[in-house]
Amino acid sequence: MNQKPVFNEAKKEIDIQDELNKGKTREQIAADLDDNDLDDDGIDDEFAYEELRSKASCSVAKIKGFLYGGFSSRFWMLRKHINSLDRAKLELVPFYNWECITLELEFRDVDIVIKDIGQMDVFLKFLIYTLRTIDGKRGTAEAILRQTLEKQTRGRNAGYALQDSLKKHNEHLIF
Repeated sequence: MNQKPVFNEAKKEIDIQDELNKGKTREQIAADLDDNDLDDDGIDDEFAYEELRSKASCSVAKIKGFLYGGFSSRFWMLRKHINSLDRAKLELVPFYNWECITLELEFRDVDIVIKDIGQMDVFLKFLIYTLRTIDGKRGTAEAILRQTLEKQTRGRNAGYALQDSLKKHNEHLIF
């Protein structure tokens, strides 16, 4: 979901002359007019946020693969731009390579920036598990998973056979 800022029209406007007539100082009025300050609750009441469905939304079934890091063409072009910046402006880079991920759909790619490394980690694990992938392409882990299951089944069956033979051997022992 995307969050679209919506201007809160209910915010009270201040009439400066009325405030001066009430005995407020210019500093107090300036503090009242400062829109950039957050309220005591940490929320800026000037804007509310409306949740909208993103135009880039898709179902997991439509994801063919993913690229982790800034390797898709959009991020690659941004990398070229960043490399051309002087050192002083590099502090203002909006995101890092490890915060980028590209979802590959059938007819388009969806580029996402996730700044929280914990959320990125959970998202990557989700994609790897649901796409059953080892390299970012859907289904590439199927053969490995099938072989692992077969080995587990053979090992389990061998364990049952060994257990049965030990039971038979122990039945013949006389104490």
